[in-house]
Amino acid sequence: MKIEVLYFKDCPNYMPTLDRVRAILAQEDISDVVLEIEIKDESTARSVGFPGSSTVRINGEDIEPTMRGSV
Repeated sequence: MKIEVLYFKDCPNYMPTLDRVRAILAQEDISDVVLEIEIKDESTARSVGFPGSSTVRINGEDIEPTMRGSV
């Protein structure tokens, strides 16, 4: 499983989101690595379909149902 947390520098939600993702994985006994992907500029944000910080994707799909396919 590919788990990604996308964020921008200084995002106040980044670390709490990362902590929650890791806690859920531990609770479910899932040992997959969480990839932390810093989005450094607007061009990169557009190219990866980054709707905002922080974003969690599993196997390339946003965990937020309303965001799927919107970018």
